[in-house]
Amino acid sequence: MNYLIYGLSKSGKSCVRLLNIKDNVLYLFDDDRSVLENAKREYASFNNVKVLREISEITLQIVDEIIVSPSISKNNKIILGAREIGVPVISELELGARLFKGTLVAITGTNGKTTTVELVYHILKTAEKEVEKVGNVGIPITSKIDSHTKKSIFVCEVSSFQLEHVSKLHAHISAILNITPDHLNRYDSFSDYANTKLNITINQTKKDYLVLSSDQNVKGEAKIFRFGRKAPNSCFIKDGYFVFKRKFFQKKICKVSTCEVHGQHNLENIMTAILIAKLLKIKNKYIISALKTFKFLSHRGEKVKEINDISFYDDSKATNVDATLKALDTFKDKQNFILILGGSDKNYSYDEIFRHLPKSIKKIIAMGDVCDKIYRTWKDLKINVPLERVDSLKEAVMIACEDLRKDEALLLSPASASLNEFKNYSERGDFFKKYVEEYYEGEK
Repeated sequence: MNYLIYGLSKSGKSCVRLLNIKDNVLYLFDDDRSVLENAKREYASFNNVKVLREISEITLQIVDEIIVSPSISKNNKIILGAREIGVPVISELELGARLFKGTLVAITGTNGKTTTVELVYHILKTAEKEVEKVGNVGIPITSKIDSHTKKSIFVCEVSSFQLEHVSKLHAHISAILNITPDHLNRYDSFSDYANTKLNITINQTKKDYLVLSSDQNVKGEAKIFRFGRKAPNSCFIKDGYFVFKRKFFQKKICKVSTCEVHGQHNLENIMTAILIAKLLKIKNKYIISALKTFKFLSHRGEKVKEINDISFYDDSKATNVDATLKALDTFKDKQNFILILGGSDKNYSYDEIFRHLPKSIKKIIAMGDVCDKIYRTWKDLKINVPLERVDSLKEAVMIACEDLRKDEALLLSPASASLNEFKNYSERGDFFKKYVEEYYEGEK
């Protein structure tokens, strides 16, 4: 087989390693010239690996299949050209799913994917199952194929980018946590984005399961289980307990207070994880033990500092409007706070944030490429909460700290990507903590 591997990040390199066998010829390309130069050195001794300077029409005519990185848009001209002449385009996820012989649990959603994947993985490890976490958590599914068996369970975080090029993907259990506007700079519309997410259910049969929220309606063959409200097949909260219900059987799993939870969205993630665990026949004692020991992930609404009776919350993972709305919801009955919004543009409207501001909000600080867009929305809607525009996160933190008083809080929940100033949301969150510490070091 002749393969073109387009994009040489983690997933692309994993595909090279997996497909570098006799009778396969691999053509490699990346839009980043420095990455190409590194690839030339790395694969110089490989007889069947050819690093390309460009992708020509001739290349497209001789390859049997293209494996594309998640970072490459489905509207990329190379991808469109390949499809025009009938060359199949697949994702690294699709390649891995074809070769995987165990049980695949696939989890998607606009928000909460990583937390839910980590929690399901933690439950299964606690139950001593043969399990791997793969996918959008930073571990390509293809990197774990060699070591898996029929007993293996892969818990896979799946992004919309990975779902753009799938046809044989088959998840025994799939979960769609939520679908709200995101990545609108890549998709033609919200509907286009949402329909791409639904590809996670393709090839599911009556023997499979689909986990949904109480208000989602998705058609398919799989048996539906819902989180968030009582239904014939569901997980819900009643009298302070997580409850699992399957047809006429109903059982309390454990108290909600078993784990330290911040926000309604994390309760939903836990209910999803419980459903998946029960569908995999995991005993309650393992679920309870895992919930007691699970540490919720960084940069997702965590309280990172308390200085001079002022609280600081890092929700840098909120890279879209819906995530920030969830963060604001947790502040409805809390102390007065200042909100830091903004970053690089993903083509969002910020109207919903301004329409759902809690009464406890004291001030908004807008930063980044979307600073002026946020300001225009604030002005058009005549919001009576003060708003200040700044150039950087550091400036935002410094101004906020000057305004904060005892028993108040600062919330970083940007509703935007971080790429204008930082490599990723994690780095942004780390610098947020650093800037807070720097301010109070200077106050001593």
